[in-house]
Amino acid sequence: MTSTRSALTLLAAAVLALAACGSDSTSSTTPTPASSGGGTDAAAATLTMSGRAFGSVTATAGQPITIVNEDGFSHTVTDRDGEFDVKVAGNATGTLTIDEPGTYAIFCTIHPDMAGKITVG
Repeated sequence: MTSTRSALTLLAAAVLALAACGSDSTSSTTPTPASSGGGTDAAAATLTMSGRAFGSVTATAGQPITIVNEDGFSHTVTDRDGEFDVKVAGNATGTLTIDEPGTYAIFCTIHPDMAGKITVG
């Protein structure tokens, strides 16, 4: 009985470990931008869209930017010079990575009055 209990304990631990490695359910779109709040940590670069407005974002070149759309409808993060165009569904996330430093003027092609900028150092 002790060996059966040990085997069940090992099996339960393995199931929990595999569950922790499961995939996330967020939608992801390529290319890749940066983060809000000026963080430069690879995990911290986030551009939030809420209330039909862009938050501010600063990232380092090549750093993935998580795009969080908190609105219930789709938006795009589109560079005015045509470098990138990322569509993110309502209440979803996407990613963008910019390899060249600079300041990128962005807007939403669906809601052209939405405008902002991404700063990449």
